[in-house]
Amino acid sequence: MSVTNNAVLFVFSNDGQNIVELVPGPAATQNTATRINNELIRVLKSVSTGSLILPSILNGEANEAIFVVNETGVTINVYPAVGEKTNNNLNTAFQITTAISAVFIPVLNSVNNYPSTLDWRCALIP
Repeated sequence: MSVTNNAVLFVFSNDGQNIVELVPGPAATQNTATRINNELIRVLKSVSTGSLILPSILNGEANEAIFVVNETGVTINVYPAVGEKTNNNLNTAFQITTAISAVFIPVLNSVNNYPSTLDWRCALIP
């Protein structure tokens, strides 16, 4: 476990948040990726480029930031919902390298929280 991953898990657990452990779906596939269902996801095992998929902005499922902690020895992919974007790239996976965390923030319209660009802004937390 990296210092950063440890810090992310510590902050969330002290805040009373649940940590959900998921195993990513098949390598590099958006349609069969394992669905992210919590604000904090911990990945302990995966195939290389195993796949997770974010909640849908369009369907109103996404309204909070999501953190993914990769504690595997491989890079994993996190896809947006089909027809949505990561960092303004349609249906494109965001890669989280070995022993790194990432944050995913849905871009919402500031009025009434309706989706605007159907885009997740993503960044690694080294």
